Parts: sequence; C-alpha cells; structure tokens
Amino acid sequence: MALYTIALFPNLYIKLSRILVQVLTKLHILKNPEKTLDSWTLQVTSFTREIKVLAKDKKSIFLCVCINVVRLSLYYSLPFVIALALHIPLKMNEFIDVMALSSFVTMANSFIPIPGASGGTEVVFSLLFNSLMKDLTGAVLVLWRFSTYHIVLIIGGILFVFVKNYYERKESKINLEGM
Repeated sequence: MALYTIALFPNLYIKLSRILVQVLTKLHILKNPEKTLDSWTLQVTSFTREIKVLAKDKKSIFLCVCINVVRLSLYYSLPFVIALALHIPLKMNEFIDVMALSSFVTMANSFIPIPGASGGTEVVFSLLFNSLMKDLTGAVLVLWRFSTYHIVLIIGGILFVFVKNYYERKESKINLEGM
C-alpha cells in the first residue's frame, strides 16, 4: 500500500524525506544529507515515472496478474499435493480448505518478526492443519517447509555464489584489459 501512495503522492514523500533527513542529520546519523536527499528524491521520482508508464500497459498488468494467480494457487495447494503423496485421505472438496489454511499460514508469517518466521510458521501450520492431516501433520510440515523455504534459500545461495563469481571475473578481466 505504501508503494502505491508513493506513486500517487510523490511530493508528499519528498517533503517527508526532507524532514527525515533533517532529523537524522541533527542526530548525527547522516554524514552527507544533501547526497542522501538527492538519492531519495531521484528514487521516488523514478519510481513514480515508471509506475505511470506501467499503468498504461494493460496487457502486461493482466499477464502479471494471471501469472501471480497461478503462482499463488500452486504455492497454496502444495500442502494438499504433499498430503496426497503421503497417502493422507483428503477429499477434493477439502482442496479449497487447504489452500485457505495455507494462505492463513503465509499471512500469519508477516506478524512473526524473525527471519523466515522460523518456529512461528511451523506452529501456525501445525495448529491449522492438524485437524485435516492428523498424525502426519508433522511430515507434511517438514516437506512443505523444505520445499517453500529451505530449497529457496539453498538455490538462492548457490545462484548468488555463481553470479558473484561471474561478475568478479568479468570485472577483473576488464581491469586487466584496461592496464
């Protein structure tokens, strides 16, 4: 919601930025207030300009909405798929229930102020899904959490290392050629 209001009222956010920069400067937190304010102003104005350009591209917006609906449907249905793979006798009429409970778990994560909402996510999942999955709730939880969180961290970490090495080699090659 805040991003939307930035796009609608950029001048308000620029004024708020000036006030924040003044306060941070008086508290001796900012060393270069002009540079910070220029950077923030540039970011807000660029963001506003790009949002206005994107708003005119209805086809891209529709495509993004469709992709996001599919993505979230797959994400929220994952506990159902895992339960079926573990031979938990869920009926197709419980599919929507599982998707709703899964979305509640995701929503509850935003209120847990721990990186990855570790611990809290597992508790919320167990509480919500225990009535549907009984004794195998823990097994579904482990597989669900691994597939939605831990695998993402592992793949992201591996990709980060490869991309970082790629750009470091590219930069060192440019520096060697420039000598």
